[in-house]
Amino acid sequence: MYKEENKNIARKSVLKAAIEALTLCRKDSTLAPKDYIRKVKAFYRKDESDPRAFIVDELSEETIIRWEEFYDSVIQDRTARSIKVAYLSGPNPENDLTEMTDMGL
Repeated sequence: MYKEENKNIARKSVLKAAIEALTLCRKDSTLAPKDYIRKVKAFYRKDESDPRAFIVDELSEETIIRWEEFYDSVIQDRTARSIKVAYLSGPNPENDLTEMTDMGL
């Protein structure tokens, strides 16, 4: 185990932030929020002279609903216990593994 306090602080901080991003802040950690397509469509429809306004009209309500349903199926609530981790070990894996198990992974 490392005895260097800076490394221990950094490890704890990084792992805590990652776990929070995947659990508590999961819906804020996606590439696109659930309402992204609706917002894009509304944005481009504001200016009828913009050629993209015509393109976004091709997005049907059915297509948008399918996107939102897909989003809901993929972005489900998670707890630390339900996260699966692919861990690529460095020279002292027990440091990270101990910290992760202490955090409930």
